[in-house]
Amino acid sequence: MATGEWELAAGRWHDTELLLWKPPAAWFSINAFYTGSGLRNWYVNFEHPIRRTEYGFDTFDLTVDLVINLIQTFDSPFGLRPTDAFTLHRNGVELRVPTAPGVAVFDDHHGDHYYDPANPTSGVIVPDTNTRITVLNEAGDGHHVVLRVEPSDG
Repeated sequence: MATGEWELAAGRWHDTELLLWKPPAAWFSINAFYTGSGLRNWYVNFEHPIRRTEYGFDTFDLTVDLVINLIQTFDSPFGLRPTDAFTLHRNGVELRVPTAPGVAVFDDHHGDHYYDPANPTSGVIVPDTNTRITVLNEAGDGHHVVLRVEPSDG
């Protein structure tokens, strides 16, 4: 747990609205963050069960939390298998997302392919270690993968 001294500063919650669900005996709360354009993301806050005091309600926040993106990015997982097609629904309008082939090559020399600033909670900024990883084979049971690791081809 973090220790130290902090000075509280005046602040104002802005840019998002929050809907929080906290079951009384649960070690978590589920939060839905909204912006002016709708639901931004789900957030699971791990915390002690809520406790009523003479001043109101109290809880204790734990270190680990979980941010849940609304939907995975429209790319394929690392591997040979294709993604499943699916349909999104928003305000009565359907958006059909077709199947996409698997992505068998990860090349961190091209790290900008793995992060989209428009969707920052669903990607990573990859450091350039000049590494290329290729999936050569995946067993049908999903537990065994054969990889080739080599320097990037640039």
